[in-house]
Amino acid sequence: SNTDAGTAGVVASFAGSQDYNSSTGSGSFVITPAMVTVTADTPPGVSFGSDVPSVGFSVDQPVSWIVEPTCAVFAAADTGFLAPLTGVVDAGSYVTHCSGGESADYVPEYVDGSFTVWPADPSLVVSCPASVVFDGSAQEPCSADVYDTGTGQWVGSADLSYSSNTDAGTAWVDAYYAGSQDYNPSTGSASFVITPADTSIVVSCPDSVGYDGSVQEPCSADVYDAVTGQWVDSVPVSYSSNTDAGTAGVVASFAGSQDYNSSTG
Repeated sequence: SNTDAGTAGVVASFAGSQDYNSSTGSGSFVITPAMVTVTADTPPGVSFGSDVPSVGFSVDQPVSWIVEPTCAVFAAADTGFLAPLTGVVDAGSYVTHCSGGESADYVPEYVDGSFTVWPADPSLVVSCPASVVFDGSAQEPCSADVYDTGTGQWVGSADLSYSSNTDAGTAWVDAYYAGSQDYNPSTGSASFVITPADTSIVVSCPDSVGYDGSVQEPCSADVYDAVTGQWVDSVPVSYSSNTDAGTAGVVASFAGSQDYNSSTG
């Protein structure tokens, strides 16, 4: 028993001689177990949403195990290695650790490894209506939501920044998500159209004027936003049959503008 760790026996024998009788003697000594370094594997990092991998180990010399060490991933704060982690964990840095190995000839000395979960890339969806109608105010009709690319789960909302969103024309919106522990920052953009608003023309005339031989032009015409009633502009009027006594005709036309459609009255 002088190979494996434990107590080794020694026996000595003397066969005797002409002058001495034979004799025997025995003794023992202890072979102490050697140290073996057990190093927990460092698995490749994964993105958030992936399961924690299984963890193996390596040794610095061949070992015949009675019970192999078991290894797992632990939170960095779990210095007692009490709660092995499984499934999906938050992005961050973790420790791999082994324990429990038994060998007749070796005492394990454990060296920890590491494991990293990287933040995942989310998808950002900007939603806008195809168009809105000009009303004179800054138009902000859009929303932006952030989703987990793998599961489709809603993560949060993104901040929006608009440009060219007051006058009629194409308006632009940029979205920005700052990121979190588990998700990287993300950006997106979209556009929508601000269409010109409809107008109405109000032609104002007195009920009658007295004939005086001259061309009579007593009317005025104002343009208003057809929805809000806000005054937009004044326009010239065209007259007909406005000299002699009788019914005179008045027509007013608004050619339209960037923000308002044309109209007549």
